[in-house]
Amino acid sequence: MADIALAPLATPNSRLLAGLKRGGPRLWVGAALVAILVLAALFAHLLAPHDPLEQDLLSAQLPPAWMQGGDPAYIFGTDSLGRCVLSRLI
Repeated sequence: MADIALAPLATPNSRLLAGLKRGGPRLWVGAALVAILVLAALFAHLLAPHDPLEQDLLSAQLPPAWMQGGDPAYIFGTDSLGRCVLSRLI
């Protein structure tokens, strides 16, 4: 009989761990962006400063807050119906 050396059984890397190692920083940056978008979607009702469907025709076409004539209450301004652009974006 031949002597057979039994090597210790190595646990194979799962596909997920292999993918995480292979992906590097690009994978982590992409995963972080997706996580931020998911969290923004889940907590949109807490993040949005105004109701996205509320219309205020007196505040229509306001420029963003950093431009002259902008209102700090509407950071990204308003659309033609006076709806908050930031709230609608979120």
